[in-house]
Amino acid sequence: MKKNSIIKISNCELSFCNFINCSASENFIIIDKGSISNCKFENCVAYKHFFLIENGNISNCIFKNCIAIRVPSNMYLIELTIGDIINCIFEKCSIKTNNDNRGVTINGIVKLQQGKIINSKFIECESYGTSSYGSYANYRSYILHLSNSHADMNEFNKCYCTSNDSSKKGCKHYIIAMQNSHQSKNVFSECSSYHYTYGEIEKNIAVGIIE
Repeated sequence: MKKNSIIKISNCELSFCNFINCSASENFIIIDKGSISNCKFENCVAYKHFFLIENGNISNCIFKNCIAIRVPSNMYLIELTIGDIINCIFEKCSIKTNNDNRGVTINGIVKLQQGKIINSKFIECESYGTSSYGSYANYRSYILHLSNSHADMNEFNKCYCTSNDSSKKGCKHYIIAMQNSHQSKNVFSECSSYHYTYGEIEKNIAVGIIE
């Protein structure tokens, strides 16, 4: 299934659906006041957000080999505002920014605002930032970005946040980045989220607070 336009869902629930080998040149699915449950998304590609959801929930879904490529900065594979993510699996999902000339590049797999994520798994997911600004750029890559939200009892296995080396301003990556949020009982296994200063690896931090 190839889709150049946006799929919009409002005031309804998407359940027990499979999306296989889908692609979209824009945001793939936008949901307003709706939910997704018991669905599978596999080998799907988007060039902006894969999901952009407001006032909705995602539960018991599988996202496998779903990627967002050549996206602008401040983009996420899934961005959910006012809602919850429960019992979901994200396996080999990734996001990579385009190479525009910018000083700051921010990206991630999931951004959750005013909600909670519980009992979900991130397996071999990667967030990668790049910029033609090169060594003078500032990078912020995350697997999970929480804003006024909380994350409890989730698993992160072999997840990576990385970027072009930045020899001047540095790179700060987190598996979980928190803004006015909290996390508890999350498990991290073989994950990497390195900080760089002047091109040198400074430290590997799984969870951090951001402004």
